[in-house]
Parts: sequence; structure tokens; C-alpha cells
Amino acid sequence: MIRTKAFTLIELLVVIAIIAILAAILFPVFAQAKNAAKVTACLSNTKQISTGMLLYANDHDDMRVPRRVQPAGNQISWRLLTAPYTKSTGLFRDLVNPAAKFPDLESDPVARAFYGWPPLQTGEKFVRGYAWANVWSGSDFANERAVSMSGFESSSTLFNIVESKEPWEDMGPYLSWVQDVDSETTFIPGIKTGLQWNWGGDKLGNKVMVVGFMDGHSKQIAFSQACAGSFMKKPAGSTEVDYWNLSAAQQANYSWADTWCTSLPQKFR
Repeated sequence: MIRTKAFTLIELLVVIAIIAILAAILFPVFAQAKNAAKVTACLSNTKQISTGMLLYANDHDDMRVPRRVQPAGNQISWRLLTAPYTKSTGLFRDLVNPAAKFPDLESDPVARAFYGWPPLQTGEKFVRGYAWANVWSGSDFANERAVSMSGFESSSTLFNIVESKEPWEDMGPYLSWVQDVDSETTFIPGIKTGLQWNWGGDKLGNKVMVVGFMDGHSKQIAFSQACAGSFMKKPAGSTEVDYWNLSAAQQANYSWADTWCTSLPQKFR
């Protein structure tokens, strides 16, 4: 009698169980590696955008890219002003930030119709995700005047670009952490994107955001780290500025100056 070699049912079940266990162990690792790769790509984006902003300054008497300009009957954000130097509008689309699927203020057709701005041309449309980090400079912010880059004493420690989900051009310490932000600010009636927190880009469990600095470098910053060593922690009388370029005196004079830190949810600290 000739016997045919074959696996028994128990042997097959054991092999399947081992494969299932290995998959359960490895799939999360692969997912983490994929997310880490996307974060690295986002770091590259902010690095190149920051470099583009420095090139803009070189061509404009060392003046920083303004958050927006308002030629007659129109409004243009810092993104469009920087794009000719990055040679790519795709750099402004974050791979992780869920807000990247929605247009920014100047690109939203409903917003443009509401404000009476003319239609956009090809290559002029941008999405949300990266915001111009307001560096408070007296009345310059309110009057939309550009600020000299040489006026910053420590450009390597000052925010230039931060992550957000808001349609606005800028984000700064004057904006608090808000949940379900689009329920109040969307320009499209009846549509809620459900983006939740207005700050950050949902990276690594929404514990960090990718930041571009004034000197052109880019790195990850924990939300809690953005408050560490800032005016919230400074000794009285300190003149040192923080990531937002707010001195202790400015923090004392403006009631909104510590909104970022005081409204940061405990789970993000």
C-alpha cells in the first residue's frame, strides 16, 4: 500500500495560528513605520517651504513673507507668495493632516464668492495644513506690514510654520485649542468636516506637530514642549523670548498671549 504524505488538520491549524500571531505582531510595526515615513516627508515639506520663505526674504530686502496681502479686490496668502520659490504647490499638502483634503480660506470658492474675490487660476489653489506662525511685532501684525528677518535675535528657536486644521493663514499663541472646530468656522453651509482639534496634524497619536523655524530647519515639537521654557515658565522680569517671540512684558500686557498653553488639554501635555 502506497501512503500519500499530507498535513493533518491540526498541523494546518497550528501553522495558520502562527501566521496570524506573526501578522498581529508585525502589522502594527509596519503601520508605525509607514506613519514615521509620512512624518519624515512632512518634515521635508516644511523644510523646503521654510527655505522658500528665506529665498523670498532675500529678494525682498530681508523682509519676511507676510501672512497675506490684499491687492485691490483680492486677497493672497503667504502660500501663494512662497510657491514661486518652492517650485511646487504640492509641498503645501501634508500627508497626514486630515485638513489637507479641504481648501484654505483663499482657495475656498464659497469664501471667495462671499468676499467678492476673483476666481483663482491654475496653480493658485492651496489646502489647509501648514500655517504661518505669527511672530508678534507690535502693530505690524494688525497692519499686515512685513517684518525684517534680521530683527529676530534667535531665528533657530522661533516658529515660522506650524500645523493646523484651520482655513486661516496664520496660527499663534492667541488661538486656543478648540474641538470640533469646523462646526463654527466652515464656509460651506451644512458641511462639517469633523476635524476636531484645530491645532496639530494628527501625527503620532496627535502628540506632536511638525514645525518649520525661522532659520530654515524643521523638526517635530511635542505640544507640551511648545510651552516648556516659554513665558509660562520664565522667572519674573525675564526678557527672553519664546517660540512665539513673546517677551514676558508682552505676555503681561496682552490677556490672550498665553491662550495656547492655558487651553492645551491635559491629555496633550
